[in-house]
Amino acid sequence: PFSPSAKPRLDPQSCPAEQNWTEGQEEILECRSRGHPDPVLECSRDGHSMDPGIPHLADRAQAGLYLCRARNELGTAERNVTLRVLCESGGFGGEFG
Repeated sequence: PFSPSAKPRLDPQSCPAEQNWTEGQEEILECRSRGHPDPVLECSRDGHSMDPGIPHLADRAQAGLYLCRARNELGTAERNVTLRVLCESGGFGGEFG
């Protein structure tokens, strides 16, 4: 079946703007793009990329603001994603409590 061409899209349901991870756990940066042809999706922070959809061992050093960018021949879509990494004790970053 024919699929019409479509520019990339990153929407709140498929790429939430705020995500919380727990330090020491295997976590996945949730971000999926839509479009046709299938967009190439990249997420990065300070020049360091993180592959969405692939498990990563959560570490406080990964916390921060990521720019996720989906591209295909018809255009580009961008979305900022704030990643917070919680200490295993339940607090955000910094000290163990």
